[in-house]
Amino acid sequence: MESNELDLSRIWKKQPTKSSDYDDLINRIHYYKKASNKKKVISNISLTITALVIISIWVLYKADTVFPKIGMSLIIAAISISLFKFNQFYKSFNELDKSIDSKGYLDALIAIQKKQKDIQRNFINIYFILLSLGLLFYMYEVSLKMDIKTAVIAYVLTFGWVAFVWFYLKPKVAKKQNEKLEKFIDSIEKIHKNT
Repeated sequence: MESNELDLSRIWKKQPTKSSDYDDLINRIHYYKKASNKKKVISNISLTITALVIISIWVLYKADTVFPKIGMSLIIAAISISLFKFNQFYKSFNELDKSIDSKGYLDALIAIQKKQKDIQRNFINIYFILLSLGLLFYMYEVSLKMDIKTAVIAYVLTFGWVAFVWFYLKPKVAKKQNEKLEKFIDSIEKIHKNT
């Protein structure tokens, strides 16, 4: 009887225990997951509304040339592709389940990080190119009806804003997103090594 009790206590002591650091980290990751899902919903709504506004302009605006239609098509293509790509990306957050172990979290976070960097390096550039070309084509007919000074100002302001977002804001946001994921990955790696 005594040997059975000793065996049970030894087995009990050998069970892996979760530290409060691990639980805190998992809670922070789940908050990050919820915040990401909220971003997904907000971006889906705002991009869909933007596409609907562009489609309504398409229907209501009687263009003299084909250029506005080409421009709006390119912008809608950029929005459609981004909706598809971002929704695919946010699906990977479903793998972050509280029931998985530290190795599962590590693998899921690394997969999310890889997808995020791929979007930041490749897709966002395609998005901005399509958007810029769409704006260029759309504004062409409108600028023909303006005097040269107003047209130049309109183009400078529009493409100045696109350049500001593309070359200044995009890298800052990407860096912030990568740092957040990197902290989670580092913390999980430390916990995984200690178990």
